[in-house]
Amino acid sequence: MRVLGCFFLLLAAMVHAETVAVRLEPLPPLVVDEDTGLTIELLRAVEAVSDFRFAIEVVPYSRAKYQLRNGQASLIGHTPVGFESPDFYHYAQDLDWQVATGADLFARDPAMLALENTEDIYIGTPLGNAAFFAELTGVPIQRFVEASLPNLVQMLAHGRVQVVVFEAVSARRAIRDAGLSGVHFRHLADVHAGLAVRRDDAGSELRRRLDAAIDKVDLEAIFGDYLEEAASGEAGVVLLP
Repeated sequence: MRVLGCFFLLLAAMVHAETVAVRLEPLPPLVVDEDTGLTIELLRAVEAVSDFRFAIEVVPYSRAKYQLRNGQASLIGHTPVGFESPDFYHYAQDLDWQVATGADLFARDPAMLALENTEDIYIGTPLGNAAFFAELTGVPIQRFVEASLPNLVQMLAHGRVQVVVFEAVSARRAIRDAGLSGVHFRHLADVHAGLAVRRDDAGSELRRRLDAAIDKVDLEAIFGDYLEEAASGEAGVVLLP
């Protein structure tokens, strides 16, 4: 009888749970896959203190934005908080929650990090990020190449791109995973990473409830080590294990 009672309690919780369609860009260690990553941990912790259930898919950032715009997704990330295009903020709004991150430039030739004579170089960045980094750096978007982060590291190794620009911790980890030595970095900008919902009444209510639920989560336990790793300095060489 006790087992039957527990079953009905679980069934009632499932009936009342609100499923949120989530689209997240690969951004290790924040997002590794649908089951792994610090932001995945955050969302699972939110589930534990709320009636939300998150249906997570990992997709390129450009697709995440497209699906938010057309209503296929209700929550996307990670957004560069306050730095997205004006068009993005016509249909989307950031949550109050955000995590401090930084964007770094990476090159095998440290002279390339100055971004001078950019008509002679190509800059790699993950899918959906070229427009953002073109505006941030002032480099024409035609000089940017978009690909997955592991592929960009290989392109850097073989000279098909001369510079890679992206979130600092993710890029350093990809370089270390590839065993690519002699890569120099320069800090480009402090860019906080966040999550966004639609800019409409339903999105605003979802935003309010999500931020309230996140306030109940121990964020230091999830993100503390990451924030220490993110504070890597202004310039240097990526150290291999």
